[in-house]
Amino acid sequence: MKKVAIIGGSGLYDIEDPSNAEELNIVTPWGSTSDSILKTEQDGLEVYFLSRHGRGHLIGPSQINFRANIYALKFLGIDWIISVSAVGSLKEEIPPGTIVIPDQFIDFTKNRFNTFFDEGIVAHVSMAKPVSENLSSVMVDSCKKLGFSYKEGGTYSILVEHVKGILNDLELPYRILRLCGGDLGFTSALTYDFEIYSTAQSRWLEISSVSTFNSFQAERLQLRYKTAEGKKQSVHTLNGSALALPRVVAGMLENCQSEDGIIIPKALIPYTGFDKIN
Repeated sequence: MKKVAIIGGSGLYDIEDPSNAEELNIVTPWGSTSDSILKTEQDGLEVYFLSRHGRGHLIGPSQINFRANIYALKFLGIDWIISVSAVGSLKEEIPPGTIVIPDQFIDFTKNRFNTFFDEGIVAHVSMAKPVSENLSSVMVDSCKKLGFSYKEGGTYSILVEHVKGILNDLELPYRILRLCGGDLGFTSALTYDFEIYSTAQSRWLEISSVSTFNSFQAERLQLRYKTAEGKKQSVHTLNGSALALPRVVAGMLENCQSEDGIIIPKALIPYTGFDKIN
């Protein structure tokens, strides 16, 4: 009989009929699991349920003893783990209520142990394919059979052009960094950071940031618009920070120097009335 474990995230703290389940408390080298593990049977499967945050949601993300949780399930001989998480979407094509079956992870959880291998134990574990392809296939087939909305796989240019235009007009050396993004989570779908070079400090300094959140913020704020056909759709939101003026001015003073003084960028001369600071 195949053994399947379900780790319940926010909003999923118990099974349908816990009174008929066997309650297991596994002792692990890493301490206690988030909660007791409930064992039951369903459709010819041994099903084990563990609440990630504990019943009552008492454990925060950084305090979850994931090593004890995974060790206990391994000890029980689990074949498949289905880990359920309630997260936001960063893309309009993944609306609320969609079941996403990811194939990769970007882990930004802070302040916790992130490995089983320490204190003299060294191991190299591949994360090229962290999700079972067979299990993913079963999940997709189940979503189709049940008629659930699902997505398989998952991991604002005008604002960018505005900032580039300003920096080009000010004749400043700059670079644009594209930050890491993805399909799910509580961050922007795509972010560009603008940095100018400080000759005095010999390093790059951030002076602006531009992000697109697709429909993520709109879903939380319930911002909608009607199409010509009367259909309601979520708007897309963009975030653009103002230029960090002190750094921009310092950048001009440092990068526009000549033997005769500081040369004023041509774009500013109509406002300053002079072309050089002696």
